[in-house]
Amino acid sequence: MRGAVRDTKKGESHFVWRSPDVSRIENLSDIVFALALALIAAPVVPTTFSELAALWRDVLATGFCFAIMLVIWNTHYVFFRRYDLMDGKTVFLNSVLLFLIFSLAYPLKFIMGFVVRFATFDFSEAQPIYAVMTLEEGRLAMIFYSLAYASIFVVFAMLYGHARSQAERMELSPQERVLTQSAINGARVHVIVALLVVISAAAAPSEIAVLLGPVYFLIWPGIAIVDGIERRALNRIDA
Repeated sequence: MRGAVRDTKKGESHFVWRSPDVSRIENLSDIVFALALALIAAPVVPTTFSELAALWRDVLATGFCFAIMLVIWNTHYVFFRRYDLMDGKTVFLNSVLLFLIFSLAYPLKFIMGFVVRFATFDFSEAQPIYAVMTLEEGRLAMIFYSLAYASIFVVFAMLYGHARSQAERMELSPQERVLTQSAINGARVHVIVALLVVISAAAAPSEIAVLLGPVYFLIWPGIAIVDGIERRALNRIDA
């Protein structure tokens, strides 16, 4: 996947990509991402027609999980293309990130499957949803997932903060410094929204707490605000 992207995108309009090749850190990271995606995509083989007909819920849950993992993968990919940092702090933070990603994969699929079943009113007697997880347990699962998601983007913010601290050594241009700060702010948006879900899940009734997933769509307007600030800063530099 990285090779295909590298062939079509050598850089950004305001950022020179400093890493020409995939490093050993990225090779290890890709293996962890692949294993995490494999855990998410592990099929549930239907044994009856009714189970086959209900398989769309599993496909929907898997699709949501894939989307989340690919957002994380792309953030990771762009960081290493931009900076090509291989120092001890980068290796340590990347190791923490990989641990969080791998630990999150199967719980994410489990939680997303429960939420999709609950949101689509799947209360069949053959596989009662409350036998899988009670609503109170669903609240705790939502809090756990959101804390893990926030932790991942805290690490991304720290990685970009480390890159910012190396700006002089890497000779980052004014535009590149703006994009680096924008990446930090974008990671903060993910963290803030995830913590908002944690607070809401802790305060709301359990039947509401398990349906707080759509709150994560607030990330889009948050990132749009960050992008707007970034464009204005770049325009001032270019003027």
